[in-house]
This record gives sequence, structure tokens and C-alpha cells, in this order.
Amino acid sequence: MADEWKKIEKKVHNFKETPEFSGILRAKVPNDYDGFDFIFDVEGQEITVFGKTAIMSNLKDISPGTAVKIVYLGEKKSQKNPKYSYENFDFFTK
Repeated sequence: MADEWKKIEKKVHNFKETPEFSGILRAKVPNDYDGFDFIFDVEGQEITVFGKTAIMSNLKDISPGTAVKIVYLGEKKSQKNPKYSYENFDFFTK
């Protein structure tokens, strides 16, 4: 049937499942949290990376069209308050 509903699926990268990610930054899209989500082209597929604090602060000035590699290093305890932890990443461009 030509008028069947087709599910819309947004592909979002999960760093805990696959710690290393690389792609071409295509767009920065405002999100509901006063920040941005980042849209990447990865081998012809559009993949979204949610703009967590560390990701936003490192990618906010990167221009679309730039090749970016993000490596998830795991959670790290805060030095200021050891009760809290944050997700730690390394960022690379070329």
C-alpha cells in the first residue's frame, strides 16, 4: 500500500557501546537544553551526537565540513566534589 505509515528513526551514537566515533560534522542543531546536538555524516549515514556539556564545549567552534573524531574515555570522578562524576572524552580534527 502506498499510504502506509513508515517509522521515523533517528540514528544516535552510543559512546558506551562504541567508544570511538568519527565522521564529518554536517550541522549543529539547537536542542531543548540551551545547547546543540551535532549531526555527522558517517559513511553516507546521518548520525546524531547529543550535545552533552563536554561535547558542546569542544565542538561549538568547529565548522561544518570538518572531520571529527571523538573517543569516550569513561566516567571520571570530579576533583572538586568526588560524589559526582562526568563523562570524559578526547576530541580530534583533521
